[in-house]
Amino acid sequence: MDIVSHIVFAHILSGQRDISLPLILGAAVPDIDRLYMYLKGKFRGASSRTFIQELPFLSLLILIGIVIDQPLFSLGVISHIFLDFVTGETKPFYPFCRETVNFNLPIKYKIVLGGIIWGIGAVYMVGLTF
Repeated sequence: MDIVSHIVFAHILSGQRDISLPLILGAAVPDIDRLYMYLKGKFRGASSRTFIQELPFLSLLILIGIVIDQPLFSLGVISHIFLDFVTGETKPFYPFCRETVNFNLPIKYKIVLGGIIWGIGAVYMVGLTF
């Protein structure tokens, strides 16, 4: 899932109207390795992921968020894990296990899901309610 969808999804889950920097960082930090992988020419799938995007490292980030009393940071990381697990190809226990998990959602479903998240986020952020 794209970085904007990660941030908007985390914001929706937080239930807050105000933008929160810890929440944005938590939702975005797991994709920091994308910069490195783009340079290597890997853009999609499990081969474009490093240990930074997998459960052992992200669990450490969640714990850090709890220890430094930033639950919104931890929520951002958790929402990132969820979206990547549901919509992407992942190796959840890499580097300990190289097994790949993929729900094989067709690309059009992923695009629709991203559009729905963006739409809900846009409506939510301008203050309208359902």
